[in-house]
Amino acid sequence: MTSSTVPGRAKRVRDGQRAFHIVVGMMLVASVYVPPEPGSVMRAALQWVIAPAAVIVGVLMWQWPTLRRLMRRSRSRATAGRLG
Repeated sequence: MTSSTVPGRAKRVRDGQRAFHIVVGMMLVASVYVPPEPGSVMRAALQWVIAPAAVIVGVLMWQWPTLRRLMRRSRSRATAGRLG
């Protein structure tokens, strides 16, 4: 049984992505209303780690069906190339 056929795995991944995205979004909103002081570690973390991670996770959530289709197609081509 591959990881893509495990029942409920996709839902758990999606729920984890959604929770991460919501928490990061709340942190970004909080930083707008209570901005961290210039030069603080929190400001650097928001600017260089948290905001880019939120963007990446958001794009992955948005494009996940397309990415899965492309991965499935490339896997089937690789398998067909080995067989033929």
